[in-house]
Amino acid sequence: MKANEKYNILSKAFPELIRNIDLIIQKAKIAKRFETITLNDSESQEILKAKELCELKIIELWNNQDNEESKALCSIYFDLATVKVGKIATDEDILELIKIIAFGYLGEHAHFVKDFLNQQKNQIFDLDIPERWNSRLLRKCFQVVVSLVIRKSWDDISKAVELINHLREEQKQYEGIFLNQIKEESQPYGAAEIVSLYHFAKTIEILGKYLLEGKIDSSHYDIENKIKYHIRIAKEFANASGNIMLELLYQYFEAFGIKLVRNTIWYTLTGVNHWVSEFNKFISKREENPVFELLYPQKESILKGELLNPAYRTFVVSLPTSSGKTLLAEYKILQALNEFKERGGWVAYVVPTKTLVNQIYIRLSKDFNPIGLKIEKASGATEIDGFESYLVENKGDNTDFDVLVTTYEKINLLIRQGLGTSEKRPLVLVVVDEAHNIEEKQRGLNLELLLATIRNDCKEANFILLTPDIPNAEQVAEWLGGERGKNIQIEFDWWQPNERVVGTLKTEGRGRNFDIYLQTLNTVKGSYNIGDKIPIIEIKSENITKSEVTSSKLEFLKFFSSKILSYNSPIIILASDISETYTIADYLMENCNHNFNDDKDIDLLKKFVQSELGNDFPLVKYLDKRIAIHSSAIPDEIRYLIELLMTEGKLQALVATTTIAQGINFPVSAVVMGSYNYPFQGPMP
Repeated sequence: MKANEKYNILSKAFPELIRNIDLIIQKAKIAKRFETITLNDSESQEILKAKELCELKIIELWNNQDNEESKALCSIYFDLATVKVGKIATDEDILELIKIIAFGYLGEHAHFVKDFLNQQKNQIFDLDIPERWNSRLLRKCFQVVVSLVIRKSWDDISKAVELINHLREEQKQYEGIFLNQIKEESQPYGAAEIVSLYHFAKTIEILGKYLLEGKIDSSHYDIENKIKYHIRIAKEFANASGNIMLELLYQYFEAFGIKLVRNTIWYTLTGVNHWVSEFNKFISKREENPVFELLYPQKESILKGELLNPAYRTFVVSLPTSSGKTLLAEYKILQALNEFKERGGWVAYVVPTKTLVNQIYIRLSKDFNPIGLKIEKASGATEIDGFESYLVENKGDNTDFDVLVTTYEKINLLIRQGLGTSEKRPLVLVVVDEAHNIEEKQRGLNLELLLATIRNDCKEANFILLTPDIPNAEQVAEWLGGERGKNIQIEFDWWQPNERVVGTLKTEGRGRNFDIYLQTLNTVKGSYNIGDKIPIIEIKSENITKSEVTSSKLEFLKFFSSKILSYNSPIIILASDISETYTIADYLMENCNHNFNDDKDIDLLKKFVQSELGNDFPLVKYLDKRIAIHSSAIPDEIRYLIELLMTEGKLQALVATTTIAQGINFPVSAVVMGSYNYPFQGPMP
């Protein structure tokens, strides 16, 4: 079931009431990105009706929340409810948002829930907080819940928990006043409502503490029963107070709380081994991109896919791009080193390109160096340099690294020189990234021979192959591992790590007045497709004509890219060859009127480029406009630094050849493709 086909579940459940809801939702999602697309009144009403019916179906399946249909319905509700969000002002609005959060989590959309709440953050934290104690309690608790979901650091969670403690101080000031303002006959109801809210607040505090360290205090780990206990009491007192809205809120929050707990690294990975425990402590407390929760594919791969089951020697992990395969590989690396590090064992992380070597090396160094693991990298041409000669000296027995990041070709050369084949320094795990390259004619044969060589020469070696998709994954797993080979291919085609629109750019009009629009396409992976033209740029009386813009693919690529250039929305432009990267970058630079503030990282790269390539090398002036080029013509060290700047969001455009397209993850808003072929290899898959 593709992502854009999941809506058929709802249509089949209510065939007489819902029609074409899949197209309407897709149109609504695209409308959030492009102001030129809007829903009409009839479509808006269909969205509201579908949302109500979807909730009814979810309640019907409430006791089967792990059911795939239930998950899909919850994700549909989240999609419907977030199409348009009005002003957040009342307690009823808070109930609706708690419901959206709960259904988003139950629908395995935690990553989208965070994005949604960040978009609503100003409204939520500017919410009016009255002095009336019951409403004050509810609203402040709600703000803490949102803080826990959108947290960006360990400190954010700690501060959110402190807000609950602050409520205890406010209790002394507001509780008595609230009860005295209620008529005597209504005081028991008011008191019951407040008690229910106290237990709600306690549940939130427990969740926050668990997120921080995987436990409630020094000796309590049974988080789920604690949540159920306090929510049960909260429900009882809400019922006694006659507040049905609070009862519903607690029901949804309980489901969210338990789901959040089960998504955490603590719940899924506590007790695996010492290295995993140390790694989890580090990644949860680091300042940059801390990790507290696993994505749906990650959790499913570990639990249902049995990724960390040592009985298996080979895993083929087929998961969508950007679904967290690298983190899974890191846990597998830690498992291997926990078993073999004391006996000299090491891990090879092999990738198809030098660009990817750099990115993975940076990632593993940041993640593993702080817990005491040593990472090295080896890439380049097929010859062996000085460092690599050291690697193969005495079959690598003199080395002390834990993980070596390298290309397919380089590891093949090093293995044939004896690296990893000795008992003193055995190769114990091979991580093969972008393993679908095994299907390519030339490179696939080389990769297949490499794996066969390792299987025959390195007796302790295990394998984990990471790929978006390999048609014969089962056979590959069996070939490398026999009965101990396993293919992890969880059935969740409806799940996506991000929402994307794929289409072709076209023009309409004439002379100096024309539009550039996007014609959406439906891809194999289920991108959004509404069949409509999406106007992107309106050209009125510019110093260029439509015929000039469309005279060649290159001219169109240059012009369009210059029109969407924005530092707040970085883009990648894929050129067909090296010379085109300079042509496009020149045009972008000339048409960028923005003056940027000084940035020490940009300045350092400029100085390095000047020292290596000369003061007049074009990249120097490109960087002043936060534009960079990336191709085999750029030295490895400079490409490495460019990739780092792009990862950190310090460039507004990267003009590259298509060799960068494989396996690289950059935070970009759009990829504009002027070429669809890998050099010497043919079309992209």
